[in-house]
Amino acid sequence: IILIMNKFTRKMMLAIACIIAGCINVQAQYQLPNPGFEGTWKETTWGGLLGKSTENVPQYWHSFGTADGSLQSFTKASVSQSTDTRTGSGSCAKISATSPLGIVGNGTLTTGKMNAGSPTPDETGNYNFTDPNDEEYQQKFTGRPDAISFWVKSKMASSTEEARMAAILHDNFRYQDPTKDETILSHKIGSAELNYTTTNEQWVQKTVNFEYTQDATPSFLLLTFTTNKTPGGGNKNDVVYIDDIEFIYNSKLESLKIGGVAVDGFDKDTYNYTITGDGVVPTEDQIEAVSDGKGASIETTINENVVTIVVKGNDYSKNNNNTH
Repeated sequence: IILIMNKFTRKMMLAIACIIAGCINVQAQYQLPNPGFEGTWKETTWGGLLGKSTENVPQYWHSFGTADGSLQSFTKASVSQSTDTRTGSGSCAKISATSPLGIVGNGTLTTGKMNAGSPTPDETGNYNFTDPNDEEYQQKFTGRPDAISFWVKSKMASSTEEARMAAILHDNFRYQDPTKDETILSHKIGSAELNYTTTNEQWVQKTVNFEYTQDATPSFLLLTFTTNKTPGGGNKNDVVYIDDIEFIYNSKLESLKIGGVAVDGFDKDTYNYTITGDGVVPTEDQIEAVSDGKGASIETTINENVVTIVVKGNDYSKNNNNTH
């Protein structure tokens, strides 16, 4: 039996949103709009007992300037546009910690909306949330990515402090982060979270795998970057730079068996196999092909003595190069 898996060139592309802002679908399902922060930026000014504050935030993202909560008027600007970028990038997001009333406030950038409801940073009144009833403060997302990749540079006052990234896929619910509420957590479908620091203030690329708790299609993504993993932690001078966010959808095979027997010499980067059998071509139900993509699809066809297996990444409908 000759087993052939046709290989197509795979091109993992950043969302077109960062190239042609006018063609963006703000309800992008597999990648973010404006993932490289090259698109439109929005300026928000608010004021209260601490005076006026002006913040410049990339489109489709939010921070303190549009926060809910009784203490929003006490917050200060946290996000700004920066050209202190890695090679090849024209713009990035700079997230800075603040210190209103002498209390450290974590610099925050989120696809949802912030809630500033407590003077104590680690109280449950302070969190980010998806508003399922307001398209301005939600990021629709139906993909099941295998990983999230992003570029980051940090400037921490202490080498022991760590910044935080949290990407949470959830159903149609007002999900919030952080939370310990089991009712809220039950609406999580998958997540990728990382506490990190960078050395010598150098740009580095981080890739974090998703872990799934439900076999379901998500409705929304709540993605948050903060200057410290601990609410109110770190120093008022801490800064994090973020750029070029990409979701990765695998489309290769993780394992392959025929008639319950693993194919000898199988490797996910090998596409052609010659197998000597007893002259009986296997049926499709005897071929056990498992993909390395959590949401990938597998198609198997048999034509005489040739078995062809095609794996398509979960984002194939938007990126038809993502197939092997």
